[in-house]
Amino acid sequence: MKIDMPQFYPVCSSGKRGRSAPIVDAESEETSHMPRITLGQRIKWARELVEPNRAEFCRTIGVDVSTVRKVESDERGPGLGLLIRICHALRVSTDYAVYGSFNGVDPQLAAMLAARHPELVPQDSQNRDVARRTSRQPTRLTAPE
Repeated sequence: MKIDMPQFYPVCSSGKRGRSAPIVDAESEETSHMPRITLGQRIKWARELVEPNRAEFCRTIGVDVSTVRKVESDERGPGLGLLIRICHALRVSTDYAVYGSFNGVDPQLAAMLAARHPELVPQDSQNRDVARRTSRQPTRLTAPE
């Protein structure tokens, strides 16, 4: 007896079945004037600062060089497990990789990324405050007396 199972296909942003489209930020009125930065670009920029040698970085996270090359060039999106391994090795948050947020990014790395790629820094004042807070060294919390 054969049971008909529904088939699930990855759907890209255009709604077509098949290979998924490059992962980019959702466009809104506030960000439409900003350049579109893909997940692959953000990963590549962070990787170049942390480990300029792609082959060495791939050995560190245990994947083939072609896999990271395809992720960085947006030929394919990383799976959740690979995204987490990449972000952990780069000392960035998944929020940085997916949305471009500096929340959870190593403060020293966030400052270097912002200096090298100013298009990563949000333009509105509210987000500028967030970027400024994440670029400072964390303060040590003390127990109340």
